[in-house]
Amino acid sequence: MKRILNYKNWLAAALIIATACTETDLGPVLDETTFVAPVLINPATATTVELLPENAANLYEEFEWEKTQYGVNVSATYVLEIDDNEDFSSPQSLAQSSAPRSW
Repeated sequence: MKRILNYKNWLAAALIIATACTETDLGPVLDETTFVAPVLINPATATTVELLPENAANLYEEFEWEKTQYGVNVSATYVLEIDDNEDFSSPQSLAQSSAPRSW
């Protein structure tokens, strides 16, 4: 009798494990043939200036870009960063947006 109960327990455990495993559908896949990177629309026109707290309200440069296209409906976040090193080893975030616009 004990052997039959042990067999039933193993069978029940195997059925639970077998029904718990299901394949998941693959989510959206980015296709490099439909991907379009964001592009700056306007060229740089500003001269070199030192950014100081007292002139933070002044317009230095205007950045405008075209929205990126991934081929699937996803949202993108655009971040404007500055750094005093060319390698951007410690960038500072100035602004961020999820819509194509200008800063």
